[in-house]
Amino acid sequence: GEMEAYSSNGAIALERVTAASIHTGTSNSAVDGNTLAAGEITVSNSNGYIFLSGISADILAASTSNSSNQLEDSSLANSVTLTNSNGYLGIDRVKAPNIDLSTSNSKISGVIDGSQRDYSIQAKTSNGDSSLMNTTGGEKSLKVNNSNGDIDINFSQP
Repeated sequence: GEMEAYSSNGAIALERVTAASIHTGTSNSAVDGNTLAAGEITVSNSNGYIFLSGISADILAASTSNSSNQLEDSSLANSVTLTNSNGYLGIDRVKAPNIDLSTSNSKISGVIDGSQRDYSIQAKTSNGDSSLMNTTGGEKSLKVNNSNGDIDINFSQP
């Protein structure tokens, strides 16, 4: 079945949850998720961090503002979309065929599980440096957008 958990001004912590879909969010506080499995997972937050680890899903979408948005040790069968505004965006040891990362006024960094040559890459930043070059021909898709910050994305394999 579906699992929903929402709060205002209070933290949400989910651990070892399996469901058809998981929808969660809060404002002015944190969302922590560890070992979550679902077809679709959505996390909506404002003015608080998101930290997700051990995610297994078809689709993951997580967005916050004015804090950090981090995903690690996760595998997505279809896509991952991480969005932030005025905060750090981190991705570490994440595997997915479609990855979309965006933030502003901070840095995007991390390691994608796989090889850079497997991805068609669209990377764009203003007022920052990027470790990525735009490429075509990969079966997978990586889109990274930043405004006023660096992009420092690496891959686990050559």
